[in-house]
Amino acid sequence: MSRLYALLSGYCLWILGFSTSLVGLVAFSRPYFADKFSDAATTFEDLPIPVRIPSKGPNDPPVIAYSISGTHGDSTKILRLVKAIYHPRNQYLLQLDASSSDHERKELAISVQSERVFKAFGNVNVVGRGSALSPMGPSAVASTLRAAALLLKISADWDWFVTLSASDYPLMPQDDLLHAFSFLPRDLNFIDYTNKTGWKERQNIDEIIVDPNLYYKKNSPILYASETRAKPDAFEIFGVLCNSPEFQNTTVDNNLRYTIWDHKTVGKALELKMSHYDEMVSSEAVFARTFREGDPVLSEIDENVLNRPPDGVVPGEWCLDQGMNTSVEDSSSVIDQNYSNCSSWGDINSVKPRSFGVKLGTFFSKLLVERKLRPNQCHNSV
Repeated sequence: MSRLYALLSGYCLWILGFSTSLVGLVAFSRPYFADKFSDAATTFEDLPIPVRIPSKGPNDPPVIAYSISGTHGDSTKILRLVKAIYHPRNQYLLQLDASSSDHERKELAISVQSERVFKAFGNVNVVGRGSALSPMGPSAVASTLRAAALLLKISADWDWFVTLSASDYPLMPQDDLLHAFSFLPRDLNFIDYTNKTGWKERQNIDEIIVDPNLYYKKNSPILYASETRAKPDAFEIFGVLCNSPEFQNTTVDNNLRYTIWDHKTVGKALELKMSHYDEMVSSEAVFARTFREGDPVLSEIDENVLNRPPDGVVPGEWCLDQGMNTSVEDSSSVIDQNYSNCSSWGDINSVKPRSFGVKLGTFFSKLLVERKLRPNQCHNSV
């Protein structure tokens, strides 16, 4: 095993539209969701509102399957992220790795059950067992494939698969994203695979590694062999999906993310806003990273970009109100305290974009005009 596999996880893997290749994985994975924590379900009364199933058709918006992963201490960040990207059409899988305790996973599951919208639409699931992994090892790829398999088992009726970490955050509402993606071929994969971010220099394909997380139950560091091996000469080394004839002409060399590489800057909200915020929100990126717990710039995004109320979900065309029908004085119910917006719902198959969705749609149109979305997109990376 080599760092060729590490490439997949180390650079914000965003594999879109490859569900058919993972159908075989479903039989080998067993979901272990929040139903293990059944005590959470007895805390709240059953909702009288029936679950609404998204319509699928050429005139309907796509369905996105989100895999959101985190580690010890990331429960709060994960819950905030899923609220920031929530839409009733989508599917969400939340998982904490093996460094997290069962108590953390239980608390996350209870928090999900506590959200009226999540419970009503039934599209947010928590994995009850954590996988051991190293972020730069093949175990991270295995965890991603497992998440895709579980999402397929929950519902195979989705169009794109998006992997996020607890340190990611959206740069546009879901109505805008679903609108822009409505006009794209559903087999496109948005992922970086050239050397523009410097991955080639850091890859070191000749190194030999062992990732103990593939067989250990707890997170362990990668082991590096002192020996190296010669680079293969029987085949060329391509980025990611370019190795597969089935997918090599469906790739777009853009993962639609804004990445802040200077981690020292991330923790300083003022410097982050001064040096990155304006460029970040004006870019064609859909997500940005890396954000720390309580980073004030997230509040800036909530207020100025997402229009997300404190501890609420992002309103969209499906959301008929902002929770104004709930009386502030009525504090007798835990449910009334927790659900501050989107207490009644309209057509979940209707989306209404704002300027962010129009801008992203224009960007996609430009790519199509420049013929950058179709054949011969894969480039030799050596």
